[in-house]
Amino acid sequence: MEITPESLIVIALGLALAPVILGVMTCYLKVTIVLSSLKSAFGVQSFPGAFVIFALSVSISAIVMKPIFDKIASNFLTSPPNLKDFSQVEISKIVTNLEPLKNFLIKNSNEEKLSFFKDKFGDDSGDWQVALGAFLITELEEAFYLALILYLPFLVIDICVSAILVSLGMFMLSPLLITLPLKLGLLVLSKPWTVLIDAFISSYY
Repeated sequence: MEITPESLIVIALGLALAPVILGVMTCYLKVTIVLSSLKSAFGVQSFPGAFVIFALSVSISAIVMKPIFDKIASNFLTSPPNLKDFSQVEISKIVTNLEPLKNFLIKNSNEEKLSFFKDKFGDDSGDWQVALGAFLITELEEAFYLALILYLPFLVIDICVSAILVSLGMFMLSPLLITLPLKLGLLVLSKPWTVLIDAFISSYY
């Protein structure tokens, strides 16, 4: 395929928008909030590292979004747009090829949120702004709900250990020295990773 200045602009724009699309149009936002809350529950800012959270978030998001991206790729292979022509027809073709992503946003949006944004932007439920707005608010609510559920067991450990140390008069001993091994033991025994990944996948399909 001949590389033209117009196609280079489109490619550069696509690469620039890729992180935004990854963050707001996939499950990446929810996964990152949940895993970050799990990191905060440990009480150690450097454990696990930011790169670990990022890698896990991207990996889980890729697993969840693979069927959608496969449909989009198939649409572009079946009906490839002409990057040399920025006519309304070609733009419509690109939007049509991205239809599986919009359907994903609408399917995983709360009906109440969809109604709210329909009232704000119009009654057409197919609009991208309606789908994206409802999806983002729904994802945030679900993410903080999951974060709260994950945080509670670690909070109980912190409270119990602190109460025991105070009752024993061991004020100089940092509770973190005791709570961190207990929290790690809880993670090892409960094996939450498969449960978390299954919960993420099943919440979308």
